[in-house]
Amino acid sequence: MMAYAVARRRNEIGIRMAVGARAADVLRLVMGEAAAVCAVLALVALSATYVPARRAIAVDPLAALRCE
Repeated sequence: MMAYAVARRRNEIGIRMAVGARAADVLRLVMGEAAAVCAVLALVALSATYVPARRAIAVDPLAALRCE
């Protein structure tokens, strides 16, 4: 996915390099987007597990043992 995003922004990256951006600046730009995507995915994963985890800690042990 990131390779596709970089390929689509090739002209923008070329202009940045022509204007004077260093390779480190371009690398920081691309890696910053990847870190943002990872952060959003991590936030979604944590919020998806929060509700089931809260339900798990609210289970009454005696009721759970009686069901079996």
